[in-house]
Amino acid sequence: MDTVEELEEELPDIMDIEMAVQSVNNNKSPDIENIHMELYKKGGGLLLNKIHSVIKGIWMEETMPMDWTKNIIVPIYKNRGD
Repeated sequence: MDTVEELEEELPDIMDIEMAVQSVNNNKSPDIENIHMELYKKGGGLLLNKIHSVIKGIWMEETMPMDWTKNIIVPIYKNRGD
């Protein structure tokens, strides 16, 4: 069985962030600020640097921003015939 030290990973680098952003499918529902995934993908290096900075801060502080705990869930009725 792995110890805690063996499970700890290194801080994600900017290439890890870019691969994660690019791997998300398009046409997903936007986040709570109404930002679509396509905008993250087209944001370029400056946006990737900002995202990496946020991820690095979360990694170092080991806490997530309170805004990241909010979601909007909208139930959609589906008729059996549709």
